Amino acid sequence: MRKYFYLTLATLVAIAAGTLAARWATRAEPTQLPETNPTPETFTFALDEPPILSRGEAVFSVRITNSTADTVQLTQSQVSCACTAVTLDSAELAPGQETLARLRVQLRGRFGNERFRNEWVDQLERVWAAEVRVPIELPEEFVPQSKDWGTVAPGQELRTEVNFRQVAPTIEELPPVPEWNVTGDGVVATPGVARTEPLGPRLVVRTLPMSIAIRVPDTAGRGKGQVMPAGPVDLINRPPFLSLYWDVPSVVDLYPAQAVFVLRNDEPQFELKRTVVLRPKPGTQITGATSPDPRVKLTLRPETNGASALDISVKPAEFRDSCHIPMTVQTNHTGVATITTSVSILRPAGSKK
Repeated sequence: MRKYFYLTLATLVAIAAGTLAARWATRAEPTQLPETNPTPETFTFALDEPPILSRGEAVFSVRITNSTADTVQLTQSQVSCACTAVTLDSAELAPGQETLARLRVQLRGRFGNERFRNEWVDQLERVWAAEVRVPIELPEEFVPQSKDWGTVAPGQELRTEVNFRQVAPTIEELPPVPEWNVTGDGVVATPGVARTEPLGPRLVVRTLPMSIAIRVPDTAGRGKGQVMPAGPVDLINRPPFLSLYWDVPSVVDLYPAQAVFVLRNDEPQFELKRTVVLRPKPGTQITGATSPDPRVKLTLRPETNGASALDISVKPAEFRDSCHIPMTVQTNHTGVATITTSVSILRPAGSKK
């Protein structure tokens, strides 16, 4: 009986070992599934062009050669950009035969390193592509086009160097160096000495270095400045501009961030009041609040924990239309004297004035 038991146990162990061995053998040799969407064979004919000006249109000719042993029919034309129209001299190519693909590209509004591509598919589902790679230059631009200093301190001196570039086919076609329109508190733009040089075989470029200096104003929040050529603004062909940004941390938080009055027909004609809470940051004391609009009355009241309540009063009869009125909170900080918020007066259309 014991001998029979040992034989049975040995048989079970052998069966289990065989099963595990079969599983490991199967795992070591996985079944390879057929590829359901194989990548089609592709023939790409690329043309690298020198810089051109972002103006009007350009036509690029790309030579396509049938290097296969088959006569091919090119169909199902597809462009990479709606700005491109493509014509093909011959859609049927015998072995060794060539044809020209002409890509007509609308350049207006395009700049930087561009790639224009058109693809066809032949009767064997192979892809044939004509591709043009070309740098496109704007007639005028700032390099870089913007500068963001991030968080700064009031009164801090900020500086950066930029270039203003003008590009044309010839020196005679370059526009004159412009005068400058500068906006933003404390922003000063100082142009340097321009230099002119070739830009590839087709263009010339005039580069004007500019030094930008900013003395950070004492207004908390997001600061903005801009430098652009002076003169009338064409809304269709907008002139280039340099955008400048900085952030001055606020020393006072306002809850809510602005006061909004909605004036309706049934509002009484005496004063309406809204209250905002001013919570100063550590080390800050609120010393006053003003508005440049005499129709807005401000009353500052101290509260607990150094906070203040600001009562904002208006008379509906004095406002005929909706408007947006700035308001300034003064503090004890040198350099951070103003926190600008606003009072919004909204009079719905059709209401009595």
